[in-house]
Amino acid sequence: MKKIIFLTFIAIFLSFTPLFSQETSWDYPIRPGSREWATLPTTADRVKAIQVPEDVLPKLSDQQLLDLILNYPFFNSYILSDNPFDGYQRTMVTLNAYGELKSRPESLNIIFDHYNRMDFSQINKLGESAEIGRFALRVSAIELMLTDFSLDKTLSLEESEKILEGVSRKYTEKSVNEEELLGLGKLTTAFLAANVFNGQPTLKNKIYKKNELENFVANIRVVSNDFVDNIINQINYPQNR
Repeated sequence: MKKIIFLTFIAIFLSFTPLFSQETSWDYPIRPGSREWATLPTTADRVKAIQVPEDVLPKLSDQQLLDLILNYPFFNSYILSDNPFDGYQRTMVTLNAYGELKSRPESLNIIFDHYNRMDFSQINKLGESAEIGRFALRVSAIELMLTDFSLDKTLSLEESEKILEGVSRKYTEKSVNEEELLGLGKLTTAFLAANVFNGQPTLKNKIYKKNELENFVANIRVVSNDFVDNIINQINYPQNR
């Protein structure tokens, strides 16, 4: 009798298990190209229409928030700004999912993992020049995101070096498609690395022009080509750090 009661209890428990394991999901209700999108007269109206409901935000996982950010219709709009990093920050602050992910303790790690898994060779499978351009802008946007999130964290020397090693590896992958990925992409790689160097005195001391480093992290456009090359050389040669 006890065995029957026990098995009945297990069966009831298992029947309720999905209620506790299911994740909340959410997607943008309208997208560019849809009739609903076209009926909204201004960018502000479109931004408002695709905000995540406030009661849903805390229920979304870090990965779900990142997916929403990467699929934000205005994700590549930073390119319209003279200063890509300022443009990126002004664009992404309009999405409430971005602020929610920033508040999560593992946010930088999940973005960095996504960046490391990106397959830059996919660009060779894109036929249209517009598609290639969007892919390249997306790669640079993710580097700007990593920069933005890293500035909100107090990184240890070990964490900083891990990021630089990853950036070095991805830069080598970018170099295979230099023409497509190392225009703006070279600048955003150097900007990410420069901010990591600047946040660690031990690493910063390896940069031979500290004033130029500080000017660069303050304004991505205030930099010489020689200095960008110097930053790239630093991340590509770990023995220099």
